[in-house]
Amino acid sequence: MKYPPLGKVFWFCGTNEGIAQDCVDWALDALCEGIDSPSLRILAGLESPLNSFEVRDYTKKTLKELGIRELVGEEAVLAYSRDLAEEIIERRESLRANLKALFTLCHTNDYLSEIYDFYLLECTYTDFDYQDFQYYWEGATKENVEDILIEKCQTFIDSYDKRAEPGESGQLLSLRSLRATS
Repeated sequence: MKYPPLGKVFWFCGTNEGIAQDCVDWALDALCEGIDSPSLRILAGLESPLNSFEVRDYTKKTLKELGIRELVGEEAVLAYSRDLAEEIIERRESLRANLKALFTLCHTNDYLSEIYDFYLLECTYTDFDYQDFQYYWEGATKENVEDILIEKCQTFIDSYDKRAEPGESGQLLSLRSLRATS
């Protein structure tokens, strides 16, 4: 059994940002993966219009029932950022939308150092949309900027997962290890 990506769930519950529907969608995906709990069933059954307080309450109960530590604040932002970076690697057609989301996360979270490279790379892409040069990323060209971004995404994911091994006190939980537990 594996958990669907939890980044949006953590972001919604742990920062009071995000979209309530993402939690309901996650619950539906979790049920389809064979994961079950009383609150998960209720969460998956919620319909529009959604009450964000109700969704947050059932999501937090679900995480507790499943033994998943809730991430808040910066931890939640980084968990969501990890999912966005992974999606950039896996779904190149959504590269710019996900990079823009990372740019916005960095900007709205006081230029969080762990995701600042994504901010700079979005600025680099934006410059290349209008001209043949940029000043944000040394050595980046129109021809290699995507390769640089993919490498940065993989580096970020590896770094996140390395410091997020479960069982280490004070560390973030690895979404990959959460997906591997039932």
